[in-house]
Amino acid sequence: MANRPNLRKHDRLPSKAKVELGWTGDGGAPKSALVVCKDVSAGGFRVVSRDAIPVRSYVQFRFAPLNFRGSASVRSLSHIAAGYEIGLEFSGAEQLEIERLDLLSTAKLAK
Repeated sequence: MANRPNLRKHDRLPSKAKVELGWTGDGGAPKSALVVCKDVSAGGFRVVSRDAIPVRSYVQFRFAPLNFRGSASVRSLSHIAAGYEIGLEFSGAEQLEIERLDLLSTAKLAK
């Protein structure tokens, strides 16, 4: 297998933070889950969840320890042994907020 170049815009920091997610499920029913963050960057974060959330869906999130909240879009979904690995991209203002608060350089969200 050939090595693929890293196309990521932002470096990731490992994380074990708990994140609350909310989204609209099939038929318009509201859904929510408490998930574990695997890593976080200035552009988004990756979580492990028992629930699959379709790619291109929008979710509301809250990193409970810091009360950092916002919205993100699902960019990737992979089935893993523990459920699903979901890649989320901040919708816009969250990226500015995370940079303004300097959350990544202090690794506060990575806890």
